[in-house]
Amino acid sequence: MEAADKGLGAQSGLLVAFDKYITGTIGLDAMVAPEAASAKQVLRSIIVLGRAAFVNNPRFPVYEMVQARELFPDPDFFFGSAAEGKIKLQKLKKLAVSRLENNLIAIESGHGGKDDVSAMVAQNIEIKNLLYLLQTVPYGTASKIPKNRYTFQTDE
Repeated sequence: MEAADKGLGAQSGLLVAFDKYITGTIGLDAMVAPEAASAKQVLRSIIVLGRAAFVNNPRFPVYEMVQARELFPDPDFFFGSAAEGKIKLQKLKKLAVSRLENNLIAIESGHGGKDDVSAMVAQNIEIKNLLYLLQTVPYGTASKIPKNRYTFQTDE
């Protein structure tokens, strides 16, 4: 979520552009906003890992990657907002968890052939890599269950 806060929007774009073109041109070693550049790079990493996690069709992988790109916040869109980016990251995490659960259920129940199972296992690896980057993104809301006195994540 910090990446969305610091890596999206007009202010972030201006700071990164200033660092890229002005400080580099005049030969300064220090950057004005290194955290903004780092946040944009984290968002780009999420895009690269995430697109691989959502591509299903081996016949049209390029088309599916282009379509999957719409799921992610765009660090290069100048007028993007951090709030919209956070919402996209939350929805992306929910989608990734759902896809992982569906794949695990399908593998356990024996649906599909050997090739389908190996494709789902490979996709699960990509999804887990994506979820590692999204681990600070909240997923659902915590709620108390009094009789057991445990806290569980519920998707509301």
